[in-house]
Amino acid sequence: MNRTTRVENLYKSELENVQKYTDEMFCKLMVFQWIVSILAAVFISPKTWIGQSSETHIHVWAALFLGSLLCIFPLLLVKFYSSNYTTRCVICISQMIWSALLIHVFGGRIETHFHIFGSLAFIAAYRDYKLLLMSTLVVAVDHFARGLYWPQSVYGIIDASEWRWLEHTGWVIFEDVFLFSIIFRSKGEMTKMAERQVDLEIINHEIEKTVEERTNELKKAYQTLEMSAKQTEKIQSELLQSEKMASIGSLASGIAHEINTPIQYIGDNLQFLFDEQKNIFYALEKCDDETKEKIELEFLKEEVPGSLKQSLEGLSQVANLVKSMKEFAHPGSEQLKPVNINRAINNVVTVLRSQWKYIADIDLNLDEDLPEIPCLHGEFNQIILNIIVNACHAVEDKKEKSEKGKIKIETEELDENIVIIISDNGTGIPQNIESKIFDLFFTTKEVGKGSGQGLAIAYSLINEKLNGSIKVDSEEGKGTSIIITLPKGPKSL
Repeated sequence: MNRTTRVENLYKSELENVQKYTDEMFCKLMVFQWIVSILAAVFISPKTWIGQSSETHIHVWAALFLGSLLCIFPLLLVKFYSSNYTTRCVICISQMIWSALLIHVFGGRIETHFHIFGSLAFIAAYRDYKLLLMSTLVVAVDHFARGLYWPQSVYGIIDASEWRWLEHTGWVIFEDVFLFSIIFRSKGEMTKMAERQVDLEIINHEIEKTVEERTNELKKAYQTLEMSAKQTEKIQSELLQSEKMASIGSLASGIAHEINTPIQYIGDNLQFLFDEQKNIFYALEKCDDETKEKIELEFLKEEVPGSLKQSLEGLSQVANLVKSMKEFAHPGSEQLKPVNINRAINNVVTVLRSQWKYIADIDLNLDEDLPEIPCLHGEFNQIILNIIVNACHAVEDKKEKSEKGKIKIETEELDENIVIIISDNGTGIPQNIESKIFDLFFTTKEVGKGSGQGLAIAYSLINEKLNGSIKVDSEEGKGTSIIITLPKGPKSL
């Protein structure tokens, strides 16, 4: 809506309010006039006498019945047809007839004629010069007709001049000139007020628009700062995690190296005893029966081979664990290097054996023909570790006391990608939070059990550094699958 249209609408609205208020004012005025006319008729001329007889004066009946008609009809129109132009016309005509009635009831007294001037002033409150002209015409016709046929009812004398109506009409027109001026000036002021109101609305709109724009700019700036703060917090968290893993890796690598040496000569010695046991037992067979019985030779021949074999197998497991730990914990490089995905997964599973062996069985279904792919070795180990730990927690939360859960790890080559799927039959993820699991610091675990960083870091590393993807497929109460897709040839090596 343009300015001109808005000014016109405001002007019309204000004019309607003024006219509605004027309607209500006339309703009250007419009731008051009705009461005054009845009182005036009763106290001024209640009876007429003709010889010996008297009767109620015609003034009383005129005030009672004609006055009621002059009140009721306009009141009904205001009630049911308010703000209608016809209603205003009827009110103006009724008001001028009220002036004629009061002049008649008061015997044509000259003072009563001022009621006409007051009524015209009230009618001017409608801000409509046409209503003023119509009211003036009603006064002229009334004075002409009654001055011609019943001059006493309007002028108070019997022999009034037949042109006297022109004198009274002239005075009415004289007042109209001033009332017209007031009406036009008032309407002009209403128009100016509407224009000022529109100008204020335009200014307010511009101010609101400017404030809204500035507010949006501030919101965007705040969001940018908030995102920067979150990004900084995320980077700091990743750096802290990297430093932590590097420290643990260096420590674990050193410990593994120190353990490796004694394991080596313990293994060599046990293997020597295992290989030479036949010679030892052959020499013992040469002893006398008393010695054989004393050292329980038969028992030793049954138990020693098994004990040595079991010790060698246990030592082999320890050696494998140390080797896996050394490879797993070796500080990573910032550059992509060829990594055997299957071996990395095996190492993580071995290192985490104490975490899952009492909770779940792990089924490894690894593609033996899987090629090495450029990757970040240390970071990849951490990703797989976090996912397996999460799977263990999910299985532990669901499993029955007498049953172990299941964790399945699969790898396969698919087109130009390597796909890794880690599945469990744990509690699953509720659908309403599935989209949040990769958010930093989001966790459903109790305090002290989860920090909400593992999957967030995994998502960041896989998507941003390895140019891959990670997604979740879960059903609450049945389990979760984490699908990792890594390209065989990333953007840069």
